Amino acid sequence: MLNLFGLPQLPLSEEERDFAQQFINQRSAFFSQACTQRQKPQEDIALGLLTQSYQQWLEVFISTQTKTAEMKSLFSAHVGSQHAEKFKSNDELGLIVITKLWLLAQGYHGIDFSYANEQASTVSGLAVCNQKSHTEITSNESDTDSQSTGLTPEQHALRQQLMQAYYVALEARKSQSAEKIHDDKHNASLLDTLTRFIKRLF
Repeated sequence: MLNLFGLPQLPLSEEERDFAQQFINQRSAFFSQACTQRQKPQEDIALGLLTQSYQQWLEVFISTQTKTAEMKSLFSAHVGSQHAEKFKSNDELGLIVITKLWLLAQGYHGIDFSYANEQASTVSGLAVCNQKSHTEITSNESDTDSQSTGLTPEQHALRQQLMQAYYVALEARKSQSAEKIHDDKHNASLLDTLTRFIKRLF
């Protein structure tokens, strides 16, 4: 189903793609069960399950932020802040990946852009705050992008990455719609040709 939404075209790091595949494998049985029990299109069920997963990961991420910040502070003290910034907790990775999948589903369904962008901004704000110290974040707040969007340059960059999933899905839906129109016209042409041939016989 996620392939239908445009997942193969979504730029993901190797780490993110591995996590996405693990998530899909873990949830595939539940998705199949939901499809047999509910009289709804599979696309709608997928959106519902991804919405639920996003909310769960967001709650977990927020609840573990303090512990993760302490781990990164300890890591920074031992290996330096430059290497510490590369550290990414499983909760942080999961939130980013699940958000991308969720925005992918939103884009395919044509859900309002402003809502998708608001959620992407929320996640990017949380994730980048989790990656950097308060001092590092406030020192960058004079940037033009942060003044216009309320986000730091790092948060703005992550928001753009997240929203890329939304745009990929929009393009996937447009492409599929165009193919369907072409196929419908082709089938109509074949039917018209067959009808005229039969009329000539009689």
